[in-house]
This record gives sequence, C-alpha cells and structure tokens, in this order.
Amino acid sequence: MKIKVSIVIPIYNHAKTLKRAILSCINQTYKNIEIILINDGSTDETGKICENAVRKEPRVKYYVKGNGGVSDARNFGIEHASGDYISFLDADDSLRKDAIENMLKEIEDIDFLPDLIVGGYVKRDGKTGKIIEKCLIEHKLITVDIPKVLLNDKQLLVYKSACAKLYKFNIIKEKGIRFEEDVTFGEDAFFNLKFLEYTQSIVQINKYMYNYYEKNTLEKVKRYKMDDVENMWHLSEVLYNKRVRLFKRTNCYEKYQHKVDILYLERIRFFLNMTISNKASRKEVTKKLEQIPFESDIIFSNIKMDEVQNIQDKIVLLGILLKSKEFLYNCFKCKVWVGEKLKEYIANKS
Repeated sequence: MKIKVSIVIPIYNHAKTLKRAILSCINQTYKNIEIILINDGSTDETGKICENAVRKEPRVKYYVKGNGGVSDARNFGIEHASGDYISFLDADDSLRKDAIENMLKEIEDIDFLPDLIVGGYVKRDGKTGKIIEKCLIEHKLITVDIPKVLLNDKQLLVYKSACAKLYKFNIIKEKGIRFEEDVTFGEDAFFNLKFLEYTQSIVQINKYMYNYYEKNTLEKVKRYKMDDVENMWHLSEVLYNKRVRLFKRTNCYEKYQHKVDILYLERIRFFLNMTISNKASRKEVTKKLEQIPFESDIIFSNIKMDEVQNIQDKIVLLGILLKSKEFLYNCFKCKVWVGEKLKEYIANKS
C-alpha cells in the first residue's frame, strides 16, 4: 500500500502568501497526499483562494471555522486528516518541491514505518526570499533513548518546530496528542515533547525540506508577547520542565541527568535573547535572573565548560558561577546589538 500523507495548513489572513504555500503542496513530486486548508476566520481574500484551489485540485479539502488561533486550527485539521503520516505547513511558508518524496525515500529500506521523520529547513528573508540561515540535522536512524535528540544543541532548534516533519498519524490519534490552544508561543515545541513521549523510532535526514520565511518583527513581538518579561520567563520555565518530564517518563532521566541539567542553560539563553532583543526593561530582566539559583536544584559548579556546546550557554554558565546578573544582561545586550548591526550590514549590501 502506498503511504498517504496529510498536509494541514492553518490560515488566518494570509492571502498574500497563501498561493505559494498551496502550490508548494500541489506541486509535490510525491502525489499521494491530501491538502487540508483550515480558514480560521479570515477577513481577507483567503476564502476565494482556497475555493479556487478546491475547484482545480481534487486532493484539496477546505474547511471554514471561527477564529480560534493557530493551535485550534491545526487541531481541527488533525480531526479531518486521513493519512498514514501528517505534516504541518504555515500559510506564509512553503515546502521544497520534493520534500515528501525525499522524506519517504529514506524509509524505503526499513522494514517498518518509523514514528517520526525529521528534515531540516532554511530560513529565508520574507521580502527577497534569499536564504538567511540553514537549520540541518544529523542523518541517522534512532531507536534507543529517543529524548537524547534534545541534547544536541544544533538539533534542539529543529525539534522546537513542527515544520519539516512527518508524524505517524496513528500515534496522534490513539494518544490524543494535540496542540495546546492556550499557549501563544512555543506550541510547536510542546506538541513535539508530547509526541516524543510515545515515539520508538526516528529517521533524521540531513537535507532541508521546508522554507521558513522570516516574519515581520513587530508583528511577532505583539502576537507572542516577546517583550513581556513575565511571559517569557514562565514560557522558558514550562518548556524546560516539560523536557525534564519527557526524560523521566521515558526512563532516561538517570542516565542523562547531567546533560539534562545543562539544558537549563539553554532555558536562560532563550529568555535573555527573547526579552533583550525585543527591548524589554533592563530592570525587569535582571530581577528575574535573581531567581536562577533558588528555583533550581542543579549544582552548576559540577558543569564543566567543555561539556557545554553553545557559546552563549557557556556565557550563561559563567554568569551563574560569578553570581552576576549584570554580567549576563550586558553580554547578551552586546550580542543582540552586534546581531542587529550585522543584519543591517547584510541588508544594505544586498
């Protein structure tokens, strides 16, 4: 039996980019797919574009619902999917033309259907389409200690997102896995953590499958409350705790406890980058940093610098060991400033 793939596209007022997203599915070199369009209460030309796609392409299914947010729309799509695997595509992004074919080709020589197939993605400039960054992943088959995929810093970025993945649909149905509808940011990561809890096998592919187009910065800050210090601190805390819980529920915690402790540094890195780059108050940020030694039972002095993969996490560790919130803030403030100037330079050169 030929494998069927469901592609769910939640849409809210994305008429300008929607055709690109839909065509990237219709033009896939692998043909046994269904494309599920969820109009989440759009007020622009989304409806006309979707209706036109339905008329021209029999593999397109179109549903209209009241506005409930991206997670609610994705969950609606899950309820109407019928594939062996399910994938998610945002209406302002697109798939590589041979994405599905490449991902399924990797499992042809395996005598079972893996629970999860993971590819990489490229980040593109939202206006020019030029590649800004490549997020690729190590090529391998994983069947033991599944949560360890989160311990590789380069891979962690890929596993935070629901894009460029084929999820075995039976697991989602049988375990009732859904996107959290009350979460404004990080819902992809939470979904993946739930799914990994029931995952026995992963195939990783060292190719990009997905085009992620950089969104308007001001729009992102407003939508996800990235400048809200309390919100970002809480989100980073919840995300870290869910990772720890995954290791515990899969009986991997004792084996990897020290490496899981190191993940706490990534939590602080995430918080600092999000708040500082979005102009949050210095006073509020440094006040939150005071909580680090009191909310964690991690013995930071046991973590060696050469065990930490990411240079920013090394800075976090040093700041914690120095017990200096000002050191942490100033280092990341400088890092954000350099990043902004570099972006400006690249933009002017192009």
